[in-house]
Amino acid sequence: MMKRTITIATALLLLSLAMTLSPYSIHPARASAYLDPVLAKLSATSPATSTVEVIVVLDHIPTTNDALAIQQYSVVSAPMTELPMILSVTTFGNLGSVLAYSGVVSVWANRQEAYFASSGGTTTHAYGEIPVQHSWWNDIMHVPDVWSLGYQGQGVTVAVVDTGVDATNPSLGYSFPVGISQAPYRVVQNVKVLTIGEIVSNQPLGPDKIYVENQPNTDTTGGHGTSVSGLIAGTGDASNGIYKGAAPQANIVGLGAGDTLFIFHIVASYDYILSHQQQYHIKVINNSWGSDYNCSDLTGNPTNGCDPGTPIQLATKAAHDAGIAVFFAAGNDGPEHPTINPFAEPDWVVAVGAGTQSKGLTEFSSRGVPNDLSKQPDIVTPGINVISTKCTKLSCATDNTLLATTDLGNIPIAYQPYYTTFAGTSAASPMASGVAALVLSAKNLSPDQLKATLMKSTDPMLGYLSYQAGTGYANTLNAVKSALGQRFTRTSITTQNTGTERYTYTQYFGGSFVVTAAWMSASVPVFKGARSITFTATWPTPTTNVLQWEMNIYAANDYAVSDCGRTRSDSDCIFGRTGATSMSYSVTDSTFIASLNNPGFTAGTWDVRVFNFDLGSPVTLTVDVNYAKT
Repeated sequence: MMKRTITIATALLLLSLAMTLSPYSIHPARASAYLDPVLAKLSATSPATSTVEVIVVLDHIPTTNDALAIQQYSVVSAPMTELPMILSVTTFGNLGSVLAYSGVVSVWANRQEAYFASSGGTTTHAYGEIPVQHSWWNDIMHVPDVWSLGYQGQGVTVAVVDTGVDATNPSLGYSFPVGISQAPYRVVQNVKVLTIGEIVSNQPLGPDKIYVENQPNTDTTGGHGTSVSGLIAGTGDASNGIYKGAAPQANIVGLGAGDTLFIFHIVASYDYILSHQQQYHIKVINNSWGSDYNCSDLTGNPTNGCDPGTPIQLATKAAHDAGIAVFFAAGNDGPEHPTINPFAEPDWVVAVGAGTQSKGLTEFSSRGVPNDLSKQPDIVTPGINVISTKCTKLSCATDNTLLATTDLGNIPIAYQPYYTTFAGTSAASPMASGVAALVLSAKNLSPDQLKATLMKSTDPMLGYLSYQAGTGYANTLNAVKSALGQRFTRTSITTQNTGTERYTYTQYFGGSFVVTAAWMSASVPVFKGARSITFTATWPTPTTNVLQWEMNIYAANDYAVSDCGRTRSDSDCIFGRTGATSMSYSVTDSTFIASLNNPGFTAGTWDVRVFNFDLGSPVTLTVDVNYAKT
């Protein structure tokens, strides 16, 4: 039996992979059913009786006969109702029979994906405060300006495919069909998606077996999905209105895909969304997760999201074609390129990069492929040192403890039980989804119209190229004006390039755990003619460990001036000395500074990251850019 399985797998790998796509489907045209190379490789070394979880892709929505037929070769199976797929726990020995079944297009391994969470004289520009008393992440995108026009996301529901949602948080709240409710009623449905591999059944599973609806809390371990939801539609009720989501009157449908986030959960979540689209008025899907594999590196595994016929690509395209806008985190693997999340690449989704408070790009935000517009971020929204709702249950205590040190300094004591600091493109994507809800509450647009509106209304980001930051930083007011057919003006950073331009950034961060919010990320505009740049970080308590503090500096084209070997092994490494309360670094070669500006630009944005690997502490970063006096 094993020999026959190997033969089938090997033969299928040799089939033509021609990718001819129709306007209505993204199934690649192939000579026969296609086996995921991951499965083919596993089948060569696995006993025929060993079970394996697979996604069976058909050329049509599964019928009852299809479901019963695949069940014959499965320990358990679950046919989708809106997607051309059947989730199956089968054996390696049965893969050949599954592939041979009429209508089967391809069979894929149930792999695990990852969440992306991971903050003349001298003219001074100041950013940050301790504790954080203003939702700068909304202000920088002109979100309150849109609220004042009466648009707050009303009538729009955003589906969140994530770890789940703790809808008992006082800034989220829930109201379900069976009458369960807790104000402020933002979560209109909360679904736990079960793992079918743990179910034993001799019949195909119906929706009642894989979805548990009307759950006050589906975020049972991590807290990630709760923070994502708060950035979209948090009401701010637990913070006296300070920490609101971008669209505080939008609704949320939570899909608890779990912390392990396997493709089974994702496909089942999308099928639920499509089957309940009209009931809940779902117009946006947020995806703060993805894969670290990049589609442009063909030496890796080319099936991990890059093939247009993969289950996830088929699901996101089906949502788009149904009129739902799909938003994806670009990934946290910058500043190297290309590192963009493969699920964020297709033109039918919106890829979101993470920005800083000074309207630059975080160094960790994944970059795309230079000169290839099809593999680049689309827009940038805030993605570092933002504050959002957290899971309030004891089940989330472990994850919340990791963030507690940062929370203690950044969040007023009264609000700490309900909010946490959050960072990564996992934070940026829901910010964009919230902006989308605001635009859609002003004007009903198709997904393509919405994407075009968001991209053409951004604020340009100084010196960045499109493969780094797409079209620029989201401007919600411009987007709404554009959607309504009104004129708008794209703004950009301007400064006086004489004397010293000083930029100061204040933040509380650090701790014994390296988590996504445990550093400062700042951006500094540098114009032509700069003679020197000096970076200085200060803190109140003397350093006890030479490795406690570290500073990374990246020039406008992502050149690593300092990064302790993370990106370039020959760059400088800046540490804080033992007993010190500051560290500093200067770039004094004006020719060197000018040469790092991107070709064709007269200015560029430098990115700075400061780490604190010990006890949490307030920090002030000062950057002086010195020009000739005039």
